[in-house]
Amino acid sequence: MVTLKKILNNKNKIVANLMNLVTLYKTTTGEIMPDEIIEDFHENSRSNPSKIRIYNNVKVWHQYSVIEKYNILSIHSFVNSWDLREHVKNKLFRNYLCIDIKGYACSIDTPFSKNNYYHLFIESIPRLWFLRNSFFLDKIITLLLPYKRNEKLELLFKAFNKNIEIKYLPEFIRAKCEYYIELPFLSKSPDDFDLNSGAYFPESYRVWFKNHFGSILRAELPKIKPFRKIYISRQDASVRKFTNDEEISDVLLRRYDIETVIPGKLSLNEQAELFHNSYFIISPHGAGLTNLIWCQNKGGALLEIFSSKLVSSYRGFELHAKRLNFFYDSITLNGSTRNENVVVNTDLLCEKIDVMLDKLDQNSQLNQ
Repeated sequence: MVTLKKILNNKNKIVANLMNLVTLYKTTTGEIMPDEIIEDFHENSRSNPSKIRIYNNVKVWHQYSVIEKYNILSIHSFVNSWDLREHVKNKLFRNYLCIDIKGYACSIDTPFSKNNYYHLFIESIPRLWFLRNSFFLDKIITLLLPYKRNEKLELLFKAFNKNIEIKYLPEFIRAKCEYYIELPFLSKSPDDFDLNSGAYFPESYRVWFKNHFGSILRAELPKIKPFRKIYISRQDASVRKFTNDEEISDVLLRRYDIETVIPGKLSLNEQAELFHNSYFIISPHGAGLTNLIWCQNKGGALLEIFSSKLVSSYRGFELHAKRLNFFYDSITLNGSTRNENVVVNTDLLCEKIDVMLDKLDQNSQLNQ
């Protein structure tokens, strides 16, 4: 009698054998020398400029912004190494599912930017800032995108350079580019590709982004003093939630008139307007703090709560808050894993809030 288990085992063997037939092609990881390098100085570049690399006649996996030439992969991006390794071995994908792109082309995506608000707005989109370099102003540039974006984001992409033409290609189609522009990460130091330094992009970019995207969104961003105090809840997230979130919300509302918000349930317009009008922010470490980009540079305070020491080394939002002239403090909880759901000690939380509110009051009196 043939059991279901045997059928599944046989099916797995057949699939494995088929995969072996199409994964014979080997590729090494290494450095591909660019055909041209354009140096770009900006506020984050310090003494060293960012390098915009241009490659002639390379294959691009635009889903990861990874390039290939002479069977060598050049990686200056975040990658999902397992997916990448399986993909580049696949001879079918490598040789046949490839489309020629004439002229100049670029990509901005990473494995994390498909559905993640933080990675899209902090890492991927700011890369387009480099297309404002004078070298590109008279050139038509094809922006290769693996995921469909809404009309408002498309308008934002084109605001960086009026000559951008958007082309959507399925995730597993390769693009053979005549000239490929490898854009640096604006939110990183050019010489320090450190995960912990993300979100620290130039103030000139933040102001430009806020003005242009705010206009596209038709968000109401009046030049008035921020007046809202908010607590960012992650109850709609799958990880790093606070198990006593209701208690936290109740305490903050009763003692400090701090309102609880869930950014994921708000439109982009509403998120922009909320953070533009907020000066006191309490938040677990997470994508919701991406919205600091909308805050006004008029002083305020950010209290960031880390669920574990494993994530507390990330200083991106601290750097960004200080750029906004915010007081910054943090709480690190005792989670045993990076994404564990944890309990917040509300007494400790209130102590931190009292200190930060006192600092804001003292600062306000000094400025009167």
